[in-house]
Amino acid sequence: CGIVRELGSNIAKHAAPGDYALTVVTDDGRTTIMSSNACADDRQMGGKHDEALSSGFGLGDLLNVVHNAGGTAEWCCEDGEWSIAIELPWIKV
Repeated sequence: CGIVRELGSNIAKHAAPGDYALTVVTDDGRTTIMSSNACADDRQMGGKHDEALSSGFGLGDLLNVVHNAGGTAEWCCEDGEWSIAIELPWIKV
């Protein structure tokens, strides 16, 4: 929930006006979270991806949470759009 909240918050704070996407898909073995939005400023396009999620949580902290849960994250900036895809495995208890 915290990951979705952080990505949504950053869309509201940093995305250019227009279309955006924030989806959560769950299947038998994992949850996939995807977010995509137009870049509102040059920081996101300049390779400073850690600043693209900058509301105090930060991409570094987000990646730590994902990796500590055994998940993966991939992100990129391309053609004025910033995107991230996160996969989190289900943990059997």
